[in-house]
Amino acid sequence: MIAVNTIKSVMLLLMKWNLLKEMMIIGAIYASGEMLAWVMNWDYFGGLIGLFLLLIALHTQYIKVDDIRQISTFFLGHMPFFFIPAGVSVMANYYLLEGFIWQITLLIMFSTLIVMAVSGLVVEKMVSDKGV
Repeated sequence: MIAVNTIKSVMLLLMKWNLLKEMMIIGAIYASGEMLAWVMNWDYFGGLIGLFLLLIALHTQYIKVDDIRQISTFFLGHMPFFFIPAGVSVMANYYLLEGFIWQITLLIMFSTLIVMAVSGLVVEKMVSDKGV
């Protein structure tokens, strides 16, 4: 019985270390994007640059999908939680946006269509390159 509990404990510890490793990979890419934006004095968000660095690393298979699968699944599963502070801020400062509702709605719709189209084109290009 002790051996089974020990094996379970070791397995749980290894899973935690794996999550820590995956989180460190994501954090290092994010930090690289922030540093690159700061050093190059770019007006883009460092997090956005980090996303492009992650895309390049995944596409070139410098980082394998399995290297970040668990933490990515966690982040995707809890994505709505990360938007709660932004939503609360918008609701708290709604009076600032009252005169611009139609413009904001059109902007959201237009930008969503652009993101969907570009994402679709990128995925199609990546799939056709791999011959899937």
